[in-house]
Amino acid sequence: CDSSKPFCKQVAYLESTGTQYIDTDAYVTPNTVIFVEAQASQEQMNYTLLGADVELAHSIHVHFSSITGKVVIRMAEALGDSGISTQKFSAILDVKNRKASVNGRTLFSNLGTNSIVSNLSIALFCRNEYSVYRLCSKAKIYNYKMSDNGTAVRDFVAVIDKNGVAGVYDKVTKRMFYNAGS
Repeated sequence: CDSSKPFCKQVAYLESTGTQYIDTDAYVTPNTVIFVEAQASQEQMNYTLLGADVELAHSIHVHFSSITGKVVIRMAEALGDSGISTQKFSAILDVKNRKASVNGRTLFSNLGTNSIVSNLSIALFCRNEYSVYRLCSKAKIYNYKMSDNGTAVRDFVAVIDKNGVAGVYDKVTKRMFYNAGS
């Protein structure tokens, strides 16, 4: 390992087994924009890739629907089916401009009047519901970025640390984030 780096090596993605999650320690505001590149596991649907729910009317999450077999995005009262199943995809959840897109295709825009603000941090691979992490997914995350009013809040890269443990390194806070599940 290079001792000048806080981690040993960068890897292409971080993969969850379905029981793990990472708490990003970052909260949704009216000016949040989230960018994620991910891939669902074919064997596990109706589970969450990322999210925080105080109540459904103010929630934000990306999940894999067992009904449609597709990636679904919820922001407040809006729900959009991406048409994407288990292939790699990129999604933008733009709270500031009240729209969501997957692979460049807008799923919805001009959301209703409900605010999408959370006192719960966004979780990766699970949904943070009142600090209980539920519906964890078996998936891969290739890239995750979050900004607030144009300023980077999180910029995660998947890494192996100096002890051989997988996690994500945040280029903004210069911190490692590790699995918080089982």
